[in-house]
Amino acid sequence: MPNRTRLPRLLGEFLVIVVGVFVALAGESWYQSWSEGRGLEGYLDRMTVDLAADSAAFEFVLERLDRKDSHLDATAAVAAGLAEPDSSFVETLRGTNSFAFRTPTAQRATYDDLIATGNLRLIRDVEVRAGIGGYYDHIGQQWERIDRQRTDYPHMVNRLDPSYWESGALAAAGPRMRQQAVDSIRTLRFMNLLSAESRLSTFQQTVAQDALDRVTELLGAVRRLRESI
Repeated sequence: MPNRTRLPRLLGEFLVIVVGVFVALAGESWYQSWSEGRGLEGYLDRMTVDLAADSAAFEFVLERLDRKDSHLDATAAVAAGLAEPDSSFVETLRGTNSFAFRTPTAQRATYDDLIATGNLRLIRDVEVRAGIGGYYDHIGQQWERIDRQRTDYPHMVNRLDPSYWESGALAAAGPRMRQQAVDSIRTLRFMNLLSAESRLSTFQQTVAQDALDRVTELLGAVRRLRESI
């Protein structure tokens, strides 16, 4: 008889324990989801800042490359003997060296953090996650292509006698000194390198415009995902 009275009590205690375990697991799961949600919000906010900076950088690159093309055309005309340098030629020649050594690229801090920590999994939207990875991979590959096409042109410009290109020096120079300055760029090697730099500038513009289109689309997707959380 005592065993019969103890059985319901033991069953009750067992149920309490089971319910307690389930409640604890549910609470832990809720906390983990809440914590991951907060972490995702932070990552998306940082990603938004990075992508907005990329967008501004690529717009700046396109603007500067457009001006560089004008400088390259003016320099080519002087080098080919089709025009004589005017008082602004110093700045024109310097302008041909824009982004000749380095082109601003994407901000990778947040993306690298997501990869290093494995937290890219927090972005459960498959399209957005794939878009982020594809964007940074593509930018990296395209910038490597730019670097492979760089020439000795900027170094040659920098090696030209600085006294010829100091502000106002060319305009104030006598006919002989002026001719020496012009002869220094009217060589076959300079013309070939100038032509290669012009082709590189065109390629940079194509890459920068493509990067701007991609970052604009991705930035919109990341912002929409952030707003949906």
